[in-house]
Amino acid sequence: MVNEAFNFTLQHGSEDTTAIEHGEDDEDVLPYLYKGPSRATRNFNDLRSDGEQELYPGCSKYSKLSFLVKLYHIKCICGVSDKAMTMILDLLLDAFKQAKLPKTVYEARKTIKKLGIEYTKIDACSNDCMLYQGDDENLTRCKQCGSSRWKQKTKKGSIVRLNVPMKRIGKPIVAKTLRRHPHLPPTYHRYKTSTDILWHKEACNNDGLLRHPRDAEAWKKFDTKYTNFLKDPRNTYFILSTLIPGPKMPGNDIDVYLQPLGHKYKLDWNRFDGQVEGRDPPKKLSGTDVLRQQSNVHDQMLRHNLDVMHVEKNVRDNVVFTILNDSDKSKDNLKARRDLQCMGIRPELWPDEGGKYPSAVFVMSNSQRDVFLKTLQNVIFPDGYSSNVARCVDL
Repeated sequence: MVNEAFNFTLQHGSEDTTAIEHGEDDEDVLPYLYKGPSRATRNFNDLRSDGEQELYPGCSKYSKLSFLVKLYHIKCICGVSDKAMTMILDLLLDAFKQAKLPKTVYEARKTIKKLGIEYTKIDACSNDCMLYQGDDENLTRCKQCGSSRWKQKTKKGSIVRLNVPMKRIGKPIVAKTLRRHPHLPPTYHRYKTSTDILWHKEACNNDGLLRHPRDAEAWKKFDTKYTNFLKDPRNTYFILSTLIPGPKMPGNDIDVYLQPLGHKYKLDWNRFDGQVEGRDPPKKLSGTDVLRQQSNVHDQMLRHNLDVMHVEKNVRDNVVFTILNDSDKSKDNLKARRDLQCMGIRPELWPDEGGKYPSAVFVMSNSQRDVFLKTLQNVIFPDGYSSNVARCVDL
């Protein structure tokens, strides 16, 4: 009767109500009777204490917390196993008796979790079609493309798959994994962002002026066609852009999982098998032939849509890397100087026979570059005003 009145149940095996001790789980077991500080408050106090405590007496460079974070960062980046990490901790504790270090990886992980940087792993389709969660958590193949959930063994020196899952410690290896940080999505967690994301639904604009894409016919037509999507005021419109992977851009880790676009060649493994194509090229069409083929194609309502984000980034990159005189990305290069020579202008900037040319007036010196990069590294913007540009700077 008491349990039902206060809406809580005792843990299994705890028949004697007088024997309950208030431990760190009282907040969960006795939510209506617990009077102590919340778990978040206790975690904050623990982190503050560890952050103020010296790693060892007289150490001013590292605190107990900062050293542990750096050590755990190395473990994650280098893929150090728990067993190897335990051996490293044992060695450090044996060599430095006064150091305030965790005794086990479990103890270190408990401290790291208090920072709120843990993530959850979700199995994903290797072709980015779906996530194995919810009702699909126990599936072994993708509902869309039929690909296996697990990595497949291949013949030695071949790309032919044997349809046999690769295993590690007796368990099949997942083909692809999404690591989801609980504090990042969705974007409307922050008050300012939530207000901005609802603007297109709640704001009024009846004067007939075009101030935003939502005032254009393309947006309105989309709303009338997909009424279920329109009902949720938190809906997000986005542009589906195709990124061509380059030598420095793997392009195989995608955060947004979409339904496959369904092109007939997408899963045609028989025709696209990696072999050299030796047949003649397709017939070359004349302008009249192309016009005839396109006669039944209706014009798009939105014929030109500039991706402002990528336009701004490209302009920014061109300007910054040119004034920094970057050898790879500067637009003021030998080819540009030879173009000036071919056009017969700006002779003072022409290259000599050996390919050397004088520096332009806008190019920064080494000391100027140091000032510029240090400014970018230390600049602080208001929340939501800019991305974290400091992480892009490496002195």
